[in-house]
Amino acid sequence: MQGRLFQDAWNLVFFSMIAISVAATLNWRNSVWGYWINFATVGIADTGFIFFVLVPGYTPVWPSILGPVFWVLATVFSTIALLARTKGATRSFTGDNTELKHAQ
Repeated sequence: MQGRLFQDAWNLVFFSMIAISVAATLNWRNSVWGYWINFATVGIADTGFIFFVLVPGYTPVWPSILGPVFWVLATVFSTIALLARTKGATRSFTGDNTELKHAQ
């Protein structure tokens, strides 16, 4: 039993290291790649927690639900930020200077 718990802890450490690394490097710059990588990584970890720990009742719902709630909130706000970014920022990120050509 202890070995299984250590394996789960090991998996969670690497899920969190990936999420933090991607957030610090890609999400900080509002990258689409960072958005999808973190969406998949954290989504896999949190849905596993919801289905295999929360639903069977191995842990109390309060305060355990806070992690998934913050995951949903982060996904909503990240989606809003990604959709609301300006076209000028997108063009300068990709190296396309069409907006500068039109201004001249």
